[in-house]
Amino acid sequence: MHMISISVRTLAVLCLFGCNESPLTKGEPKPASASGAPAPVTAAPGAPLQLTDDKLTRFAVYQREMLPVMGQAMNAAGSAFAKSGSDARKFGDEMAGGEQGRNIAKVSEAALAKSGLTQAEVSELSRLTSEYYGQAMVTAEMKKALASPSEAEEMKDFYRKQLEEFEVYKRDYAQKHGAATLALLEKHSDEFVALTHEMLNAMVTRPKK
Repeated sequence: MHMISISVRTLAVLCLFGCNESPLTKGEPKPASASGAPAPVTAAPGAPLQLTDDKLTRFAVYQREMLPVMGQAMNAAGSAFAKSGSDARKFGDEMAGGEQGRNIAKVSEAALAKSGLTQAEVSELSRLTSEYYGQAMVTAEMKKALASPSEAEEMKDFYRKQLEEFEVYKRDYAQKHGAATLALLEKHSDEFVALTHEMLNAMVTRPKK
């Protein structure tokens, strides 16, 4: 399948704070509700996350809290990669050791507390949603282009083909993760597509010194 995809590097930064044992987080904060009160853990360690409306709503809270540091994350990740290459351990050390990394870790911990999610839940939600909403964002732009009278017809043919392939992608996704999971993602698509736009815009904004 030749579906246009978001770059691996971009997705890696989008998911940076969703990794288990993140190099930017020192331990895992206790889960809390959006109001700050303790919330029950819904799954034992290692158990599959049950995707729900509530989980996606909380994940949106987490992502919005991370928006102010996305530019720093992109900058820090680029610097860490330049120093560490393909060595994952060195990359983690570089990310955690700098001032930007420490600031990002602090924001991430606060975002977890406000959202009421655990680090493990954010990791699983990132895995389930990042590629799907990245693809959804691209196809939404293609739909706008198709409606434009100034768009070249050969490009419209290309967009139509990509939209057809997105439908194939969704069928494959449903087979892998379940139709109920796909239905929930589609229900929240407008919100997360807008969030993805905001995150990408934040990534290219020069971090404040």
